[in-house]
Amino acid sequence: MTLKRIQCGASFIVRSMLLPASAIAHELGVTPTNMVHKGEPVSKRTEHTSIRNHSACIFNSTLGEEIELASHLAQVMGTFEDRLAPLHRLRSRSAEFEFRLFFGSESNSASACLPAGLLTRVAALEADVMLDLFPPGDSHLDEELSTSTCSVVLRASSMVMTPGDLVRRIGLFPAWASQRDAPQDGVRPFVRSLGDHLVVYAAPDHDCQSCDAALAFILDAVGNDRRVGQELDRSVRMDIHIEACSPYGQASTWVGAPVLKRLGELRLDLYIDLYPPDSSQMRSATG
Repeated sequence: MTLKRIQCGASFIVRSMLLPASAIAHELGVTPTNMVHKGEPVSKRTEHTSIRNHSACIFNSTLGEEIELASHLAQVMGTFEDRLAPLHRLRSRSAEFEFRLFFGSESNSASACLPAGLLTRVAALEADVMLDLFPPGDSHLDEELSTSTCSVVLRASSMVMTPGDLVRRIGLFPAWASQRDAPQDGVRPFVRSLGDHLVVYAAPDHDCQSCDAALAFILDAVGNDRRVGQELDRSVRMDIHIEACSPYGQASTWVGAPVLKRLGELRLDLYIDLYPPDSSQMRSATG
């Protein structure tokens, strides 16, 4: 599949219902890209809109939109990893932290990877991640997002072990499996197994606005004994995928810091796969 133009971006957002935006910026010692203020309209585009109940400082990545998503996140995060003390003081005054990631393509079909090590760094800042998936040209921050469909799956692949061997090794019954060299019709275009045997474990259906619970379900199923990331030998590749599809080309989903920390500890990379609304390649939990 040929992917059309892709856009990526990242922001670090510090919100507070108590502190003005100027006080947040002063505490951090960093000039924000943008500030929003408590009492302002949430959207300046619509006449009837709610009033903002918090102030916030927004710090944007300065990388080009064609640069991979992980690099945008790493750049923004790098600004604040040596500011743990002011972040702690802000948190003690009820401030909340969030990384907001923007990702999309003109064809509404794309994939991005957030490596496990990067997720660990995000979790160390006790920050959540909000992922907004957009076709290029759409505005980010104040847009009302449409209803969308998401799936969360864990994929295990191996060039050595058969699907049956993988299932027995992992100890879970998969949602579906594929044999090496089997016909690939309908299989996701972003499977990187390149002829590997593949088994997929899918979380139950959930609200796309929060993939956090579905990711926790997968992690609970595989267990916290680190066998996923450490005990399986190098012949097995495992990672987590969030698969999103929206009838209007927009989707938004959220993952909390505790789940990000668990992904990092188990050394599971997180992939975000965006599919067009008419895609037959996005599989549900039933396969």
